[in-house]
Amino acid sequence: MKKILIYDHDRTFCLRLAEWVDKNKFEVRYSDDHKVARKLIANGLFDIIVIYVSCLLCDGMRLATDILDLRPTTPVLCALDKDDNALLIRLIQKGATDYIDKRFINRKNFNLLVSRIVPDKESREELYEYQGTQYRECISKAKMFAPLIAPLTIFGESGVGKSVIARRIFNDSHIFNKVFVSAKCSLMDVASAPEQLVGTGSRKSPGLFEQAFNGTLFFDEIGDMPLAAQAILSHAIEDGVYYPVGLSNHVRFNARIITSSSKDLSAMMKSGILLREFYDIIRQYSLYVPSLRECRDEIVSFAEFFVSQLTRNNPQISAKGFSVSAKRHLTSHKWEGNIRELRCCINNAVFSCDSPLIKARHLHFEPPSRTCRENSQDRQEIIEAMKLAKNNKTVAASILGLTRPTLYSRLRKYGLSECKPV
Repeated sequence: MKKILIYDHDRTFCLRLAEWVDKNKFEVRYSDDHKVARKLIANGLFDIIVIYVSCLLCDGMRLATDILDLRPTTPVLCALDKDDNALLIRLIQKGATDYIDKRFINRKNFNLLVSRIVPDKESREELYEYQGTQYRECISKAKMFAPLIAPLTIFGESGVGKSVIARRIFNDSHIFNKVFVSAKCSLMDVASAPEQLVGTGSRKSPGLFEQAFNGTLFFDEIGDMPLAAQAILSHAIEDGVYYPVGLSNHVRFNARIITSSSKDLSAMMKSGILLREFYDIIRQYSLYVPSLRECRDEIVSFAEFFVSQLTRNNPQISAKGFSVSAKRHLTSHKWEGNIRELRCCINNAVFSCDSPLIKARHLHFEPPSRTCRENSQDRQEIIEAMKLAKNNKTVAASILGLTRPTLYSRLRKYGLSECKPV
């Protein structure tokens, strides 16, 4: 049976948490004396430890720091009784797993949190296998943003898992955790985008702001959001209110904003594709997710994880691992589609393999699609025209045989602003 230790100088709170814990899953120990708690930790291993921390210099903080230094793999859940972002960030930096707010915690939420932190063995192994060294560092940084209210932008190439990180932040948070709403900015129509955000005040067609109330609203590829929608979102974040279409009364805005981008937002702002105010608001905090090319040593580990995922529920599958030549092919491939491309490649290899080891011949790497090649050529032609025109868009459009609106659209599509003259 798993073991949980609860420390708080308030004995009543200790007893309350101890009473809430599922006794079928955990053996509970608790103490309102930090010296006793320290002895309990020294004499036994716990699967999770709950510690009350009131400030940076309190006994709880010293106890938490000691545990995180001595037993870094033991999940530590910190209990706070006030809003203190500095203290919370310090705890997360030290390695705390999560936190609870003593003022609002209840039996249901406490047990859900404990169950998530101390899942069954299979789930823990799966999570560990999926996270390579650099990916774990990214997850660790993401945890620091979970308790914060300010907007966050996640940067990284297409296919690296930016939406996965956004959901991880949502799952690790105790604020704005009612619902996770996702929207692709590339699919937003210029004319209808404002209504898509604010809605019409009708329950039959709620906008994204209403859908995400008390939750997290994730905008994928924020650079593609139309200008009018940018202005509305900026106003909602800054003032905390918005006006549904057709209504004169404002509505409270209460959602955390997470955005993602695979493009250079600074260049897009300078070229007028992003409003300056909007750019400053959404990038208050940022997180970078590395590409597979930046962590080649971890590619095989990711591939092995995908194989284990497929074989776990499909015992008839023969493939269990990779040959030396297959591993060499995996690490030498460019992986322009990153983890998304790798997953597709492994899925196909597993079902085409009839032996325990996946060999190089089972790995079918997709060449760049015709669309990708055409986009690359189109982008290069625009760059050359902009250089020749010394960034005069009217002249560049004439060189390319395009209208100015079409050129602006393609500059936005490729994340271009200015190009150095030849």
